[in-house]
Amino acid sequence: YNNKFLQDKLIWNSTLNLFSNYLKGPQNIDVLWTNDIGIIIFKNISLNLVTELFVDDDVDVQIDRNDNGIFGEVGELAPSVSFTEAIVIKYSFVF
Repeated sequence: YNNKFLQDKLIWNSTLNLFSNYLKGPQNIDVLWTNDIGIIIFKNISLNLVTELFVDDDVDVQIDRNDNGIFGEVGELAPSVSFTEAIVIKYSFVF
């Protein structure tokens, strides 16, 4: 999904990718969802908020079983959702 708002000063790009390992567990769908919301500050400079949600059934991460902020033993691994975000200043130049 791509769209522009506020006289093309605010830009939103959203991408959803779905994957499946057809050799091992084809019923498990892996998800990669990326959102990029940017506002143009000057002609070539923009300020962007980039978020990414990633779910993969084959990747195990450490989990917090009792929600106290302390992760368990090294052996406590399970599939989970990963979420990242970043604030980025972008400079674009066309030549």
